[in-house]
Amino acid sequence: MDNLILENLQEETKAIPRAKDLDYLCVERSPIQGLGLFTFKDLSACEVLFKLGGKKVYRIYDPAFAQCDLNWMGMGYQEWLELEQGDIGLYMNHSCAPNAIVDKHLQVITLRPVAKNEEILIDYSTTELDPYWSMNCACGQPGCRKTLLSFQYLPLELKREYSRFLAPAFGERVSALRK
Repeated sequence: MDNLILENLQEETKAIPRAKDLDYLCVERSPIQGLGLFTFKDLSACEVLFKLGGKKVYRIYDPAFAQCDLNWMGMGYQEWLELEQGDIGLYMNHSCAPNAIVDKHLQVITLRPVAKNEEILIDYSTTELDPYWSMNCACGQPGCRKTLLSFQYLPLELKREYSRFLAPAFGERVSALRK
């Protein structure tokens, strides 16, 4: 690995505050992209890992705004959470076969058992309702969607699987689009 990249990686990793109760999570180089969030212990399905923090942001959906590269998590219709600087949630990468999800209480919860040293991965489509948002995917999982779109454009079976965890606005928005 290039020494400059390694030094930058080490500096970025040192700058991340670690909550005392989260000593089983760490930020490391991800095989998917950049840095990722990993666990040092085996985790059970439906285990609450941590809660995201930040401030609520309200914006009207528009195509230009959807292309801004912001680290915001969708909370509802035209509503996002701007994650706090240093929040370990910033290091969760996307996978079309996630092992975790951000729930309606902004808690990160495992969807299935997660093995020690495995990366914590979420489906970014579960954190966005902006109809203009899209993102290329390179997760490499079987069944990778290649292009990510917001929640309302997910296949019905995925919406059903995820909706039990998500804020009511996600289900309401999908229902409104059907009318």
